[in-house]
Amino acid sequence: MKACVYRIFMIILIIMVIPNVHAYTVKKLKDGLTLVYEKYNDSNVVVVDFWVKTGSLYENDKNNGASHFMEHMFFQGTKKRPGNTADYIKEIGATYNGSTSQDFVHYFIEAPKERLADSLDIIADMLGNAVITEKKFNEEKGVILAELASRQSEPMTYLYDTFGSIIFNPEYPYSRPIGGNYDVIQKMTIEDLKYFYDHFYTKDRIVVVVTGNFDEKKLPELVEEKTEDIKVAEKPIELKFEEPLPLKEVKEVNVKRQTQGLAYSKIGWIGVDSLNPDFPALYMLAFILSGGESARLDQKIVTTGLASSISMDFSESKIGDDFSFTFITVPDNVNKVKDIILDEIKNIAVGNVIDEELNRMKVLYESRFEMSKERPISLAMNLGYYWTVANLDLYDNLLSSIKNVKKEDIIKVCKKYLVDKNYAFYTLLPED
Repeated sequence: MKACVYRIFMIILIIMVIPNVHAYTVKKLKDGLTLVYEKYNDSNVVVVDFWVKTGSLYENDKNNGASHFMEHMFFQGTKKRPGNTADYIKEIGATYNGSTSQDFVHYFIEAPKERLADSLDIIADMLGNAVITEKKFNEEKGVILAELASRQSEPMTYLYDTFGSIIFNPEYPYSRPIGGNYDVIQKMTIEDLKYFYDHFYTKDRIVVVVTGNFDEKKLPELVEEKTEDIKVAEKPIELKFEEPLPLKEVKEVNVKRQTQGLAYSKIGWIGVDSLNPDFPALYMLAFILSGGESARLDQKIVTTGLASSISMDFSESKIGDDFSFTFITVPDNVNKVKDIILDEIKNIAVGNVIDEELNRMKVLYESRFEMSKERPISLAMNLGYYWTVANLDLYDNLLSSIKNVKKEDIIKVCKKYLVDKNYAFYTLLPED
């Protein structure tokens, strides 16, 4: 009897300490819109996040920057809500933001849970009823051109904006800057922007993510009601993307800029997309090299004072992106840092990987992954992000795939993708 009571006590205790296990739901609504939601019963907020399969990936040389341009236009009011859309969001006591990337754009509102309907209505109104007049178009064009000019004066921003054109062939989508090309934006007409809006902001390209505290039974009907004005594609756009041309030799580019005496460098190889079987091993290779303070490059480059910072730049993407590292140092140390990076890659390629090191990085990744589910806002971003760059199966299975990576897999992908003569090395040096 005592043993039985003890077991019951332990079961209750375990239930109390186990964190809430979240399980999202996916529904395909009428006209092709996708709804993904997950409820947090103990939350006082609700997050509404609209993700659209657009971005610089879906642009071309004649409309590069259209996605970012539309981000500006969406906050310039609708017939229902003239003026600045942000004012209407603030009225309901909510916070908001929007962003444009290579593979997506998204707009979210985090509001008190009683404001779900208002949050859905505001974003759906933005995306479905944007007012693009000649006056607003010209005003925002001026703002964007000033923004692009400003980005050119910021060394780190300029480095990121232009690295794609260094490592990729000009026809490859990721060679174009996310914010757009200055000359292209200058020549863009209102008709160009309206065409992009009409064809790339349609229900088949949108997922509505809702997380937090809400009525699950009423949600699908409410979303359908609020998104009625979002366009339905007459003929959904399907784009096919070619593989990037391989680098067959080292491509080294130095550019003189105003950098306050520092050097900003980026060294990269051509990587893979998120659904490539080699992605989990490459991801762990990036973590081993520069996944945190205990990683190899951080220890040998930042801890020793050779550079003020180093970061890895490799994550989930729709098509093959670059596998790269960015660092800031003084000009005299640029080649020293580059040589350390190349030496560490050679060490891994010949088999110098230990299980303890790999397991430590797996734990680090798992910790970050699990923590991203703790808050409605971060979970909403995860679900929308994976839906746009790959699919939700990747979100469900990536952690287990990472856990299954062996040191032999790390060595294999290092040899396969990071050989000596197939990288680009790009440095911004001070003009003086």
